[in-house]
Amino acid sequence: ETNLMAVANKQVDFATNNTANWDKFAKAHPDQIKNVRAVWKSPLIPSDPMVWRKDLSKEWKSRIKGFFLAYGRIGDKKDKEREVLAGMSSGWAPFQDSSNHQLLPIMEIDMAKEKMKLQSNESMAAADKTQKLADIEKKLAEIQSYVKFVEKYN
Repeated sequence: ETNLMAVANKQVDFATNNTANWDKFAKAHPDQIKNVRAVWKSPLIPSDPMVWRKDLSKEWKSRIKGFFLAYGRIGDKKDKEREVLAGMSSGWAPFQDSSNHQLLPIMEIDMAKEKMKLQSNESMAAADKTQKLADIEKKLAEIQSYVKFVEKYN
């Protein structure tokens, strides 16, 4: 919130932020958010995924998934459940079905970080660095290709 307030009050020219804080700030300070403009957004980084062990039985996976996907959507209590969700953090909506595909942006960020680390390594032999960078570029291309595929068919 401090970064957004500093930009809104013209104490700084620009700052970084995240989506959750942006949304909270907009609700808390609707008059100030008008003075701020987002100029770039990164790919959405998944937030708060529900996870389970891979060896959990299909029955339990189905029951757990069914509960979360039904919560706030069906049944006599759906309106109350939506109120509960809306009151959480910066406001949640009913849960969405998900898979490990939501981790693709994280994998992409990790690969980019590894690439930058290699590029700045001055002690590595040039041939080794070239090979490792090529390997990373190949992995990045595979991830990006898969992201496009998932986006096309989801």
